Amino acid sequence: LYALKSESVTAADWLANNVFAADLSMDSLRGARIALSSLTDDARAIAQMDRHWFCGDSLLPNTASLPEKSFDVVVGNPPWEKIKATRHEFLRANGHDRHYGAIYDRIDEAAYSDHRAQRVSYAQLLNERFPTMRSGEPDLYKPFIELSLRLARPGGHVAMLVPAGLI
Repeated sequence: LYALKSESVTAADWLANNVFAADLSMDSLRGARIALSSLTDDARAIAQMDRHWFCGDSLLPNTASLPEKSFDVVVGNPPWEKIKATRHEFLRANGHDRHYGAIYDRIDEAAYSDHRAQRVSYAQLLNERFPTMRSGEPDLYKPFIELSLRLARPGGHVAMLVPAGLI
């Protein structure tokens, strides 16, 4: 999630004070930082901009601490997945090379049970914070878009990357 405030200032000042970001991927943040660094030769501005960047889950409270209703433009790439635990994804996340339809021959049931409990807890936390999560299936795009709309000022713009299948 990248949010921008616009003002009539130099590129360095704009970067230092008006570009906020949150992402689960440090590599994604690094790529964005490199691209934006090409707009200025002011290392101080880039260092100041970094203070507004957060590597972590922007949906969790008190993590990204982005000011609501203050951004002219909010650009995001929502996660298009449901909040549920599947054995397949659990095994893949734990280093097992497998494909859908393969037999589940080895799974640590205790670890998988803990994983499922964490997913349920995460969904409950999002349900408390985002009313859109309370109806239908627990899709991650719902709170992500709700947060984006909260961040945009009245008259601001929200732009989201969406899967081709959705279009």
